[in-house]
Amino acid sequence: MTIKLQQELIVTSDKTTIDARGANVEICNGAGFTIQFTKNIIIHGLQIHHIIPAKGGKIKDGENHHGLRGDSDGDGVSLFGATNVWLDCLSLHHCTDGLIDVAKGSTEKNRKKLADCAPGFARGTTGGKGGEFYVVTDLIDNAADPKPGTLLHAVTQTRQLWISLKGSMTITLK
Repeated sequence: MTIKLQQELIVTSDKTTIDARGANVEICNGAGFTIQFTKNIIIHGLQIHHIIPAKGGKIKDGENHHGLRGDSDGDGVSLFGATNVWLDCLSLHHCTDGLIDVAKGSTEKNRKKLADCAPGFARGTTGGKGGEFYVVTDLIDNAADPKPGTLLHAVTQTRQLWISLKGSMTITLK
């Protein structure tokens, strides 16, 4: 089954499960998911790809609330003020802005919890669980002299690291 969302799908109900086990479900060629100000959400087994920015519009985002929503930016899955979210066995690629975006409530403490449970993403990965938490805070990288806080400094370390960017960044390599 292929689903093309004209607008982002906003999940605002606590204890929601979207489960695609045993089915081939693709969310593609349109908008993505936003999980907003809710908790105890499980999304399992979806393929989310080729997500693009989509127009906003009039929405119902709660039991008794209607309002206007701005344009989405092209994230596969956006978490905004959400807690206890389990994204399990998802395939994500080719999303315009990012695969997964965690905002409002993505404190260093919450990122650290993610780093503590992540096994790594590729064969031979040494970061993730047990890795030190490293936040990139500096936009200017100097190849001749990488300073702490820069992405280049992070990727040249020999110790295990879980690397996170502090907010949206455009990093310049000099």
